[in-house]
Amino acid sequence: MERIIREYGVDVVAISPSIFKCDVGDAAAIKRHLTEKLPRLIEFAEGCGTNLVIIFGFIGKISEYDKYFDQIVDMLRKAADYAAEKGILLALENEPICFADTGERSAKLVKAVQRKKSISKLGSM
Repeated sequence: MERIIREYGVDVVAISPSIFKCDVGDAAAIKRHLTEKLPRLIEFAEGCGTNLVIIFGFIGKISEYDKYFDQIVDMLRKAADYAAEKGILLALENEPICFADTGERSAKLVKAVQRKKSISKLGSM
């Protein structure tokens, strides 16, 4: 894909690889997403010429949102810190099956993560 992008001069704004679209209670899957998938996807994003990776807010029952809130924030914070070290900006997509299912819940998660990153790099691609 990277070759095709270069060969045809395609501008890639973001990649959306379904990262963290896994069950919030599946510790093994979450660990894989954080330690294996995220680094590979960041490398792929760089190869595509973008610094924006779209992520999700974990799958789970909305009735358990408060129960898992702190755990989700911690995982998203770790991902954001890792991505920031690589110059990558993460964007949280709201999705009906995820804890970030509405604008309100998505905003609450993003605010709780407390990571501010300038998006000025998006305009410089």
